[in-house]
Amino acid sequence: MLRIQDISLERLKTDILSDFPEFYNLRNCIEHFPPWHDHESVFDHTLSVLESLTDIINRTDSRLQTYLPEKPHNNYSRRDLLHLMTVLHDIAKPETLVTHRGTTSCPEHDKQGASTSRRILTRFDVNYPESEQVVEMIWLHELFCFTKHLQTPDEDYTRLQQLYPHIYCDMFLFELADTKGLHVTQEVKELQNKMITFYENKIEEFLHHYKL
Repeated sequence: MLRIQDISLERLKTDILSDFPEFYNLRNCIEHFPPWHDHESVFDHTLSVLESLTDIINRTDSRLQTYLPEKPHNNYSRRDLLHLMTVLHDIAKPETLVTHRGTTSCPEHDKQGASTSRRILTRFDVNYPESEQVVEMIWLHELFCFTKHLQTPDEDYTRLQQLYPHIYCDMFLFELADTKGLHVTQEVKELQNKMITFYENKIEEFLHHYKL
């Protein structure tokens, strides 16, 4: 039975965990989707997002350091579950990857990823509510992306907060890490910075109202 501690950033970089072959299969899944991905493996992108998440968590203020150790389902902390979700968020890209005229896409990888992750999570020592929370976050990670809400972001995210208050801040922490983990071309650098600022502001809004 795998523990979340077994899939630390350091171990994922240096070890090959026999109980988790799906993760290492990401090395062979190469995305070319300009301007967001330039012949980058999903494996390398996931490690980059994990590095960004670690940096975000380590440099933030005491309110987040109080929020993340919470154990919403009496076992693992929010930080642990967010780490696990980040590791798994693109796990279905190899099975959804399509190529058209040299450009790749992974349609519905979020939905398929939720299904694939539910099976993988039976190998982890998470309880059922924790597994379902991780699956839910994977299912939603494309929906929370800023580029899906360019026209009416305030209205859209207010609705998402109403629907998913239990993971609202967690999703923005992931989206922030995912955006920082992208190696984009110059043409969308301004949009990337706008997305980063938006996510940071949403996290700050949440923490402002969070009761320590």
